[in-house]
Amino acid sequence: MVLTLASSLLLTGCGEGDVYSGAAAIVNGKRIPVTELQESVDDLAVYSGQPELITKQDILVQLIFEPFVMEAGRKAGMDVSLEDVRKDFADKKITNPSPGALKSIQVMVTLSRLSNETGDQREKVIGDLLGQIEAADIQVNPRFGELDRMRASIAFGPTNWIPQLAGQAEDS
Repeated sequence: MVLTLASSLLLTGCGEGDVYSGAAAIVNGKRIPVTELQESVDDLAVYSGQPELITKQDILVQLIFEPFVMEAGRKAGMDVSLEDVRKDFADKKITNPSPGALKSIQVMVTLSRLSNETGDQREKVIGDLLGQIEAADIQVNPRFGELDRMRASIAFGPTNWIPQLAGQAEDS
C-alpha cells in the first residue's frame, strides 16, 4: 500500500512539488495554467504559419513577462490593444484565439515598439521593465526549464523535475 502510494506520488509529481499542479509558472501568485500555455502554442503555430518556430518555452516567457511589458507599454503610450490583436487574428482566419495567444502577440508588438524607442526614454523604460521583472516572484515549473530573466528565455538545465521520494538517495 505504501509503495503504491509512493509510486503514485512520484509519477504524478504530487507531494512537495504540488505547488505547480497544473501550472506552467506562477507570477506574483498568479498561475499560468499548462492548458493556457498549450492552447497558446497551438494558436500561435497556426498564426505564424511556421509551427516549428513556436516553442513552449518562448511562449511561456511571453506569458510570464506579459503583465510587466504591458504596464511598461501603457506608461510609455506604446501598448497595443486586445482589439487590434483580435483583428490581426481574424485577418488570418483565426476566429477564436486563446487568451494566452492574444497576450503573447500583445507582448511581442509592445516589446517591438518599446525597443524602437530611442534615447533616454528607451533606457528608462527598459531599465524600469527589467527592474520589475527582477523583483517579481516568478516560479517556473521545472518540467519547462529554468528562467533566465536577463536573457528573457527558459532553458533546460540539469534540474530533475520529478520529485525524489523522502529518504531516496540522489544517486540511486
